[in-house]
Amino acid sequence: MTLRRTTHPRPDDRAAPPCTLRGDERGTVFAEYVTLLVFISVGCVAATIALGVPLTDLYLFQRAILLLPIP
Repeated sequence: MTLRRTTHPRPDDRAAPPCTLRGDERGTVFAEYVTLLVFISVGCVAATIALGVPLTDLYLFQRAILLLPIP
C-alpha cells in the first residue's frame, strides 16, 4: 500500500491570461443549474407568499364550518 502524494498547482498555473480562458467552459453547467435553482426557488417563495393568506383564511373557514354544533 503506497500513499500517493497530491500535487498542488503552482501559483503561476492558476493565473492564466484572459485569451486562454475564453474557450474554457468548465463550471458553466454548474452556473446554469445554480441560476435555474435560484429562479425556481424565487418563484416558489412568491407563490407561497401569494397563496399563504388565502389558504389560511380558507382553512379557518372550513374549520369553523366543521366545528358548528349542528346535530
